[in-house]
Amino acid sequence: MRRFFPSLSRAPARLTPLPRKRGAAMAIAWVAALLLAAILTAALVRNGTPSRLLRATVRVMVPADQGDPHGAAVQGTGVIISRQGHVLTAAHVVRSATSGAVQVVLGSGTRRAEVLTARLTEHVGVIGSPSPGEMGGDYALLKLPPSRGYPFVKVANGDRIAAGTECYLAGFPMADGPGASGRGPRPRLQEGRITAVMRSGAGTPTALNTDIPVREGMSGGPCTDAAGELLGLAVMYSSQANANLVLPACSFRHVWEPLLAGRSAG
Repeated sequence: MRRFFPSLSRAPARLTPLPRKRGAAMAIAWVAALLLAAILTAALVRNGTPSRLLRATVRVMVPADQGDPHGAAVQGTGVIISRQGHVLTAAHVVRSATSGAVQVVLGSGTRRAEVLTARLTEHVGVIGSPSPGEMGGDYALLKLPPSRGYPFVKVANGDRIAAGTECYLAGFPMADGPGASGRGPRPRLQEGRITAVMRSGAGTPTALNTDIPVREGMSGGPCTDAAGELLGLAVMYSSQANANLVLPACSFRHVWEPLLAGRSAG
C-alpha cells in the first residue's frame, strides 16, 4: 500500500475547513433534508387517519319487530365520538327501535368483532327527501355500556367546511353482504372531496355533498377531514341527481359540545 499510496502513511491527519460556498450549499442541503423529513412525518401522521376512523366506525343493527309481520331488520352505520361510548348515527336507521335498544357491532369483519347493546338516548327527525331543511334532524345519539374506553373520533368545527375539502367516508354498504368470515363485513373506506356546501340564510352549513358514493347501509357513516375529525354523517343519496349528502356536525353541536366538556347529553 505504501508504494502505491505513500501519502496515506506519511501525511499527518488534518481537518480542512469547507470553502464558504460549499458550506452554504451544505447548510441549504441540511435545511432541505429537515423540511423533507417534516413533510414525510406529516404524511405518516395523516396516513394514520384511515385506521383511526375504521376503529371508531361501527355497524348499527335494529332487529325486526317480532310483533310486526311486515317488519324487517335494519342495518346502518355509526361512529363513536367519545371515549365513554357515545355513538352518532342517522335517525332513520334506528327509527324502528321501539324498545330503545340497538345492537352495535365493534370490530366488524375482524376476530375482535363484538356485538353490544346500546341505549338510544336521543332520536331526532326522519328525512323524506333531499331537502336541507329536512336533513337537519336526521341524527340519533346512542350510548354504549360504560365498561371501558372506546376508540373515537373528534368532532370538527363545521364552520370551516368548504368545497374542495379532502375527506374520508366510512360505512357498511348492504351490497357487501355479511362477509365470508362469519364475523360480518368490514367497513368500506373511501377518499374524496366535499364538492358543495349548502348553507342557511345565516351562513351555517346545512348539508354537504361529496363525490364519494353513499349507498344503502352507509347511512350514519362518518365523513371526516384529512386529519380524521368528524365533518358529518352520511344520510342520503340520489343517483339521478348525483347527490351524496352529508349532515354537517354543526347540526348536532348541542349534543356533542356537552360531551366534549365532560357533561352528559342523555
